[in-house]
Amino acid sequence: MGKDTTKHLFSEVMKGVGRNPKGDGKKKGGLKVHMLTDVHADTAVFAKISEAKMHDKKFLKHLNPSKGSMLVFDKAYNYYKQFADWTDEDVYFVCRLKDNAKAEVQEVLFEKLLDKDESGVYRQNFPVIRS
Repeated sequence: MGKDTTKHLFSEVMKGVGRNPKGDGKKKGGLKVHMLTDVHADTAVFAKISEAKMHDKKFLKHLNPSKGSMLVFDKAYNYYKQFADWTDEDVYFVCRLKDNAKAEVQEVLFEKLLDKDESGVYRQNFPVIRS
């Protein structure tokens, strides 16, 4: 199998994603590993490998958290319909809001002023997200 065949096979399996980093009309191919870990056991519970171009929120449909679970996500995983379903099922989650999210603070649950060199949770809101 020659170099061109390998490159062609790879591009068919893992489609290119993102900007054109080289300016030559070609996009990088790649993969993502999405992983659910048990923080108490410090082990992976579930992992899924996908094309790099697959949107992160599609990973959420592979999860089946039990009542009382606490999930933590990056903002790329924002999927408000799924979050609403989990809220109804008593599954808890933490996820940063996207910059363009339309939210209204209903109640400040916790607030603490942090010193310049101090880190930690400084505010916890109960927001209502409007789509």
